[in-house]
Amino acid sequence: GIMGKFPTGPDGDPSPDDVIDFDTELTTVGMSAVLTGLTNGVVTFHRLGSSIQIRMDGGTHRIAVLSSAGFVGLWFFSSIPLGHYIPKFFLGGLFLQSGWSLLEGNVVLAYKSMPTSRYTFFGRPMVSLQYWVAVVCVIVAAFSSPFTGISAGLIMCLLGFLGQSSTVNPVSSMSDGKWTMSRTMRPFWELKVLRQDGDRIVILYLQGQLFFGSGQALASAIAQVVEGSDSVQYCILSFAKVTGVDASACKELQSALSRAGRRGCKLIFCRMSPAIFEAISASGVIKLPDKDLRDVLESAAHKGSPPEEDENEVEDADHHHTEHSAGLGMSPFRRRSSFHALGEGDNDAFDHETDALDYCADQILKKHCYADQASLKDYMVAYRQTCDLGLRLTDHVFETMNRLPSGFMQCLQAHCKVDTSLAPGHNMTDGTALYFLFQGAIATVDRLKVKEGTHILANMNIKGFHGRGGGQRLRKRYPPGSVVNQTSFILSRYEHLLDRELQADMVISSKFGLCSEVWSLPAAAWASLPMDMQNTIDKMVMMHQSEQRQHTLLSGE
Repeated sequence: GIMGKFPTGPDGDPSPDDVIDFDTELTTVGMSAVLTGLTNGVVTFHRLGSSIQIRMDGGTHRIAVLSSAGFVGLWFFSSIPLGHYIPKFFLGGLFLQSGWSLLEGNVVLAYKSMPTSRYTFFGRPMVSLQYWVAVVCVIVAAFSSPFTGISAGLIMCLLGFLGQSSTVNPVSSMSDGKWTMSRTMRPFWELKVLRQDGDRIVILYLQGQLFFGSGQALASAIAQVVEGSDSVQYCILSFAKVTGVDASACKELQSALSRAGRRGCKLIFCRMSPAIFEAISASGVIKLPDKDLRDVLESAAHKGSPPEEDENEVEDADHHHTEHSAGLGMSPFRRRSSFHALGEGDNDAFDHETDALDYCADQILKKHCYADQASLKDYMVAYRQTCDLGLRLTDHVFETMNRLPSGFMQCLQAHCKVDTSLAPGHNMTDGTALYFLFQGAIATVDRLKVKEGTHILANMNIKGFHGRGGGQRLRKRYPPGSVVNQTSFILSRYEHLLDRELQADMVISSKFGLCSEVWSLPAAAWASLPMDMQNTIDKMVMMHQSEQRQHTLLSGE
């Protein structure tokens, strides 16, 4: 079973199903070739599957290789002219059989192990274009030289690669702001506007290597999206599956940026690796990256590896990496240490799709929801001011948003633990409490927990755990006015299964304020509440559960 030619290894093999270590074999062969050359021997080429030929010729034991080598070595070191006693037609047959075996497996019948071409001939699919590379190599080598044949094959491979790469669509999929929203919860009136005007945001998920061929296709796709509708104002480009970007692709992006700008559409970039960000920003396409993106890239540049944040830091990087910004290629972008709202600024690059969607959605809401405040209710305007300035919601606004009777929160306060100045990064440790959020934000985050003995490939990220923090995944971000952790609160009350491994960590976020005020209602305090308060909380929790389920369908949690 060395090369997969046979179901298992020969008799006597202690590890018949182990895959051969090609690096070790080639190193050994290389050293033997050097030794042979230094001793005026004839250096021959090595075929990795040479032992397969012995089994095909009837060898049944692993010692067959050693016995064959010993037989040849005996005649070689004894200097007996064995060639004089072997008929030339027999030697010619051996060489002919070896040559034909090489041609048969690697040239003549190689098409059987290759995919068919997308072209057809009289309705039948043609042989893959890769097949003709070997055929051309053999023909050219037969009429010229082996070097010329290899060169011809190399040129054909390069042309084929360029041709195939230029035909691959650099856009793997697309969506818009109506059907793909960020993981930040929003009140119902904002969701109504985004469901109505979310198509002003388009998201293109890119893939593969972007060079002069695919770069032109990408620029054409962007132009088609932007110019195909007068309503598109923001086009988000996700580079999560992009492996590289060259200078010609950056020029195409620069052209697409100018073309989209003339149509009133802004290009937004996100999910870029440090190398891709460096290439795009150097071309002048990215002018003002978001603060979180700068922090992640600066951290990666400083450490020389993907960023790992403090164990209390979640999806926010607002309070880290302030001392390493100079001299790392990111310093031209000025940083701010004060609070800034989600949609503030004129950023054109973000760390994650959620950040980009938050920015674009806030711009849409400013124009199509909060521009005419006379048509809005007072608590809606107060909520927006709270989010923009990082302030605290009044009890009245919180009660109105959650359909609670006036004065309800004042009565509930005696049963709650009140924290008025929780700093970003603080962990909410009571996994069964119900949290009422008056100021700031709470992020629910999955943290990667690798059990001992689990096999993980080196330098390989775990699916879903990416962006800032590395080993963390944002589920939802709750703004002021939210009620958090309803599922665990209800399950613990009824003593149903509450799997701790499925519970996300709840951490204070800095996205809606520099500090947070949270009231926590322990599950043990439920029995002490009057019946009318229990019924009111049950109705509120049911409403929040329904809204969160709907938001999950739109955000793809």
